[in-house]
Amino acid sequence: MPEVSEMVWNDFFSHFSLNADGSRSYDGVQVKRNAVFADTKGHWAQNAIENTVAEGLFSGVTDTSFAPNASATRGMLMTVLARYAGTDTTDGAT
Repeated sequence: MPEVSEMVWNDFFSHFSLNADGSRSYDGVQVKRNAVFADTKGHWAQNAIENTVAEGLFSGVTDTSFAPNASATRGMLMTVLARYAGTDTTDGAT
């Protein structure tokens, strides 16, 4: 029989999922993310970046970097618009 800590751990991960777009869900409900990116601190768009990441529209280039001054591609724009419209973007094609 597994130890209690192992059962709790496995039960948690049976409900928790990491989606392909970087968002996280618990029992199918998207978990809002508190965005903390080292390269957005003091940036003029810091609040907007944090809010849109929390809503699941954007994700960073890594867990700690957003690259706020990098150019956005058409594909990135289409992904954000699809997410805003509620379209499933987990397969990468919409």
